[in-house]
Amino acid sequence: MDANVTAQCELQAEIKKFSDIIDSNNTALGAIAQLQQHLHEHGRIEVPFMVRKTTCILVETFKMIKRINELCGNRYSNLFDVYEDIASAIKTKLGEGPGHRDRKTVEKLVIPFSDIDGSHADAVGGKISFLCDIRNRTGVPVPDGFAITEGAYRLFVERNSLGERIRSMIAADRQSGDGALPAGLTDIEALYRASSEIQQMIISSSLPDELNKAIRDAVKVLKAHSPPDLRLAVRSSALFESNSFTSFAGQYRSVLNIPEDEVNSAYLRVVASKFTPEAMVYASAHGYEIADLSMCAGVQRMIDARSSGIMYTYTEGWPMVMIQSVYGLGLYIVNGSLVPDTYVYDCTSHRISSVTTGEKSVMLTCDRYGTKEERVGEHDRARPSLDNDQAVLLASIGERLGKRYKSSLDIEWAIDSRSNIHILQCRYLPSAPCRDARDREGYDFDIEWAVDENGEPYVLEYVQKNRKRFSLGMAIPQRQIPNRIIVGGGATASPGAIAGKAFHVDSDLEIMRFPAGAIAIAKTANPRLAVLLKKAAGIVSEKGDIAGHLATVARETDIPALFGTGNADIPDGTDITLDATHKKVYEGTVRELASSRRDDRKMSPSGLLLQSLLQDIAVLNMPSPLNSNAQALKCRTIHDIVRFVHQTAIEEMFKICDTRVSKGCRTRIIVSPIPIELIAFDLGDGIAEGAPEGNVPIGYIESIPMKALWSGMMHKGIKWSGERGINVSGLISAMTNYMVDEGISVRGLGAPSYVFISRNYLNFNSRVGYHFATVDALVTEESESNYVNFRFSGGANALDRRSRRATLIEKILGDAGFTSTRTMDTIDSRIQNLGEEEMKLKIECLGRLLGFVNRLDIAMVTDNDIERYYTAFREQRYGVL
Repeated sequence: MDANVTAQCELQAEIKKFSDIIDSNNTALGAIAQLQQHLHEHGRIEVPFMVRKTTCILVETFKMIKRINELCGNRYSNLFDVYEDIASAIKTKLGEGPGHRDRKTVEKLVIPFSDIDGSHADAVGGKISFLCDIRNRTGVPVPDGFAITEGAYRLFVERNSLGERIRSMIAADRQSGDGALPAGLTDIEALYRASSEIQQMIISSSLPDELNKAIRDAVKVLKAHSPPDLRLAVRSSALFESNSFTSFAGQYRSVLNIPEDEVNSAYLRVVASKFTPEAMVYASAHGYEIADLSMCAGVQRMIDARSSGIMYTYTEGWPMVMIQSVYGLGLYIVNGSLVPDTYVYDCTSHRISSVTTGEKSVMLTCDRYGTKEERVGEHDRARPSLDNDQAVLLASIGERLGKRYKSSLDIEWAIDSRSNIHILQCRYLPSAPCRDARDREGYDFDIEWAVDENGEPYVLEYVQKNRKRFSLGMAIPQRQIPNRIIVGGGATASPGAIAGKAFHVDSDLEIMRFPAGAIAIAKTANPRLAVLLKKAAGIVSEKGDIAGHLATVARETDIPALFGTGNADIPDGTDITLDATHKKVYEGTVRELASSRRDDRKMSPSGLLLQSLLQDIAVLNMPSPLNSNAQALKCRTIHDIVRFVHQTAIEEMFKICDTRVSKGCRTRIIVSPIPIELIAFDLGDGIAEGAPEGNVPIGYIESIPMKALWSGMMHKGIKWSGERGINVSGLISAMTNYMVDEGISVRGLGAPSYVFISRNYLNFNSRVGYHFATVDALVTEESESNYVNFRFSGGANALDRRSRRATLIEKILGDAGFTSTRTMDTIDSRIQNLGEEEMKLKIECLGRLLGFVNRLDIAMVTDNDIERYYTAFREQRYGVL
């Protein structure tokens, strides 16, 4: 093969890699822009949409890293490690597995705990993968067991033809109601009816034979390594159940203390619990499509607990661990039936700093039929359910896990009859509860407070870390509130104040009749009350504490909640004001408190999740990257990587072209009135036959997109040379800025630019004046194949002026139908799927735009200049500068 032909083929392969980088760059930036737009425009963000776009961004970024290393001989292989660290953080926030797994493991219907770690969240659910990661990586005791996977759930749903039937039932429910509940869940009575039918349909279904056998075999293996009187617990572990901002606390079912022959039926009950009314409302309100959430489950050896409870670990501010404990099984804590004992462990002094004894009149214990309730003796009620040594040992485990996973955690635990500690469940703590103002001041909040005439503190306002200042409107001493206090005391499960009518909700009928905007009065803080989370203004519960599941849900949804108040004898329909922050319920409406309630409730959990994800995805820490390995290691976000790879690819292509030219690769110099030294590589039919071998007049160009671009650049109104109305001192300042700002210098002034062309393709890379521009376009007779990618960056002046020019370009291209993403002085734009003639017009517009904005950054002194030059371009006054 001719050496020149070989060189051309090699160059085409390199251009293909470069073009792939450009495509992935534009796709990733477009998806980032969509996520940012959704964050600012939508109150409720669909999590599946968020996951799809995030996955797209990660995939395209990985492609860019792969291609740049192919283009540069693996010079930037360290980017793979940087990418993995960022991607793992993103996947952890989403509740997905951060690592790569063997597909054979993922495709199994059941997986033993010993084979699971934190990377398996999208196979076994976040709860089980987290628990097994603790078991297998830290040595902290966790009861042995196995997981029933997401694949098993899909198989079960498919074999029983449940998917479409469930969707149709939900759709029927969405067609009824008065709009009070989210995403079509509008009528609680209809919701209860649909929920009952779906759950009954699931429970009455049969497991596929292969799943039945897999579960039976897994139980046999577990039994072989367990005591002879094996009893089991089946716990939910839905996909996305536990991420950084959504807990699904108490929304799904756990079936406790069952014999081995009841595992299948228990699994069906756990799957059915995905469709309880409260779970359906919670999922919908938090941005999830209910029918699409897969339910995994964990089957583990049951612990006959002497005492059990919940442990919260805090890793910032004042490092501490809070333990809440009851006798027997911990269900009575999470469902709000009891007020538990509370222990606070100071991680600095390594001791228990406070103990508060709760009200433990009953306990839940194991028996041969499952569980039963027993009364607690008078002597045991009065004493703590843990001794000091047990509490310290338990807290030290919590502290260790908090440090290991670098996060505040919500941990469920149990202590058996031999005083052995077992961790039953662990999730990230999405909303940190605080027992009193001192806890808030020490950990999450900076509080401004005062004291009333009785010596009782009250809050003026507070600042939560990393969030805006919230005024609670509490600057009202006790003496200035004339309203009678009808309930006082308890625990602030979720802070805030609200006025409304009281309404009791101790039965399903009362829940179905609950009026929107009322304050729910309950005997127990049962998680099933989450069905009211979009209707209730606040919640008061006679029992329960801050560690219960309903408390977590209330904090996530910003509903004021006061639990453990004792007798709350308030007739239905009574006007009351709930001041959960100060643990009071007032008779009537306290206007000062009622008006303090923010109309703009805090961002939804899905919005908070997206906001957090964008910190790892969209923030740009490297506005002017240099193409070095050292700089590659400084990438902290996905956007950093995208920016770095894009600029590196551009510079690499210039180097490749320079090398090709120096080695005598066949090229042509395009001659035109535009003062650009343009070297062309013809990839096939881009230049007419018979054209000169050296300098080629522009008239010989056959490339459709290049002819369109040059048509715009040579428009009669565009001025490329001669005097322009530029202040001499401003030009000198701009030149100085250009020469010292190496970060924006992609090519030296006067260096050649390159264009790769075929009859239908154009890739134009050039420094035009003091900025850099690239146009990548395909124009054919097939509209679905056509596209134009455009990037413009840099300039000769200060960043504020360059940024104004980028804003101007964004406005002009927006009028032309381009979709754009702008970051400081850089604009990335794309348009696609138009017919040949329309695409030529869009490219011609780009040509005129390039001529118009050449050196325009020097003139962009104030924001008013954006509108001035925008109007000039629309009126085709191209010589305005």
